[in-house]
Amino acid sequence: MERKIHNRKSAVFQSPQGDIGKSSGHQLQGGLDVPGQNDPLCSNADIGSPHPVKGNLGRGYSVSDRLIFNIARSVYGLIYLYSGMDKLLGLEEFRTQLKGVPIVRGIAPVIAPALPILEVCLSSILLFAFGRYERIGLWLSVVLMGTFTIYITIMMVTGMHHSQCSCSGLIGSLNWTEHLIFNLVLVGLGISALAMESKRTVKL
Repeated sequence: MERKIHNRKSAVFQSPQGDIGKSSGHQLQGGLDVPGQNDPLCSNADIGSPHPVKGNLGRGYSVSDRLIFNIARSVYGLIYLYSGMDKLLGLEEFRTQLKGVPIVRGIAPVIAPALPILEVCLSSILLFAFGRYERIGLWLSVVLMGTFTIYITIMMVTGMHHSQCSCSGLIGSLNWTEHLIFNLVLVGLGISALAMESKRTVKL
């Protein structure tokens, strides 16, 4: 009877990847329960680590990538908040400026209230949302900034850049060339941040 019990214990612990290790996703090494490759709660980078982290952060994702993403969302959020609120406070003046631009004159009554509301909504998402919503917010912000950049380019190419810029506040004090460079830098920052954040595969 004692020999049968001894044989059963030996069969269970004879391999570091025995039935117990396989069923739980852990490996028995030196009598210790160590997370294995099949453990869904550990990323590949956490194998063998005494403090495994839930989820898979993706290869190449680092703290600096997340920092750049947070910088981008903060910059976009503050710019859109400032620009949107300034337009709303001077809505009539903003509408008048848009009517003076030939390519948007016909839709000026619609753009005048819609654009600043959109900017404020995007700033709220960027500054206060988390998870996939912050990424969606930054993506939409980059698209909107890209639209502004195309608008400025058209104004400069067609020779309409002599008219007053419809932007407000400190941004409105920039000339068209400076404004174009400013927008291109922001678009580059946003695209870089989104590309780095795409390495992160954690589902929040």
